[in-house]
Amino acid sequence: MLIMRKETGEQSQGAPALGEARKQRESSGKLRKVPTHLPGVSILTSAGGDPDLRRGTIDRLHEAHRDIALVLYPQLQEAQTALAAREKPVRELFDSPEGEGKDYHGMEEEGVFRSTVVPPSEKLIFERELLREGTGEHYSEVVPVERVDIAVDLPTSSGIDPAILAAVLRWTLAYYGVSQEQVDTGVDLKVRLGEINEAVLGELEKSGKVSLPEGTKKVDRGTPKINQPTILKKAE
Repeated sequence: MLIMRKETGEQSQGAPALGEARKQRESSGKLRKVPTHLPGVSILTSAGGDPDLRRGTIDRLHEAHRDIALVLYPQLQEAQTALAAREKPVRELFDSPEGEGKDYHGMEEEGVFRSTVVPPSEKLIFERELLREGTGEHYSEVVPVERVDIAVDLPTSSGIDPAILAAVLRWTLAYYGVSQEQVDTGVDLKVRLGEINEAVLGELEKSGKVSLPEGTKKVDRGTPKINQPTILKKAE
């Protein structure tokens, strides 16, 4: 990736709200059931998977999944619904046309509770083209620096060294009168891998034509993510 930065304000969107229901789920039809020693309890695995778990491990996992599915998730959903309802008056306070939310930071009942609130902060977001139009020849005074991100998918077969692209950008900036200091710091060259043809790599390694240095390939095990369960039958 080739990135040239100019510094204009663009607002990034925040992460989804905590507890937001998943809109897409992995189809259970893609998973295979493997019976266990527990009546009616199966391990879910991939089509070619062959899980090998001890009985004690299966017992612990079954107890954990059962509690999550039948107790904890329902309680969490109820709590989130109740919380949203009780937060409504607080949110509405700051939308009050009378400005009642001004300087409000929460409430405390002595010896019982203290609940603080961080008031919403206002931030101006500008539409670039309209700002350019409105400021005219003074735009560079109002916006002294912009940010431009340039991503280039560079075919390795082209033989072009990514550093050449960076050099061209630096030359262009200098040609248009940008100071050398800004040229040196204004171009950030980042090169990342695109799609890896693992089949070809595997054949090359197998044939001995390539030998990858230690650490070239790493396995990221990630962390388990427990999806929201579907209740198929109410527990007795």
